[in-house]
Amino acid sequence: MAANDLTVIERMKGEGNVEGLVGALRDPDEAIRRAAIEALVTIADPRTPDLVMPLVSDPDLEVRAAALEAGLRARARWTQAQPAPKEPTWWQKLALHTGLFMAGAVAWTLALLFLGLMFSFQLAGVLVLLQAAIALAPIGFLSFLSIKGWNVRFVDKRGDPSTLYKVAVYFMFLFAGFGLLLSCYWTGKSLLRWYVNKQL
Repeated sequence: MAANDLTVIERMKGEGNVEGLVGALRDPDEAIRRAAIEALVTIADPRTPDLVMPLVSDPDLEVRAAALEAGLRARARWTQAQPAPKEPTWWQKLALHTGLFMAGAVAWTLALLFLGLMFSFQLAGVLVLLQAAIALAPIGFLSFLSIKGWNVRFVDKRGDPSTLYKVAVYFMFLFAGFGLLLSCYWTGKSLLRWYVNKQL
């Protein structure tokens, strides 16, 4: 290893030249790779852990040890440096819950309008059953979403979770007047959860 090679590493470290140091990680000289690792860990760059950790499989034992130590140090430093998530303000919480309720209310309004539209047709015989099934399908689907958004777990007398009991209590709420308002909110929660999971 030439002395000027280390001088280049030191200059890149002083300049914060992360790309240049990444290139030095592929140098055939293990001393250069080790020096590049040590230089990277001193630079305040959040990419450092991901850049040096692949070298834990380096053929040279000292490079592997340096990469492992540097990666853990950099990761711990950046984890501690991350600010704690801010607690949402009361109006942000209000806006969120209002939005959830409004989303659910729109869905339930459309389902009830569809229900009324379907039963406005005068059918007879078996077609009445088909008409009822189609008309009630959106109500059943939204009820399913509402139950999923209701973060309560009921248990039976033996202490086991009972989905049937929860469904029964839910429908008791649903037809108790204010239950439809709660169903709108719970439906909105389920819709939000579905959207977030889809984005992840």
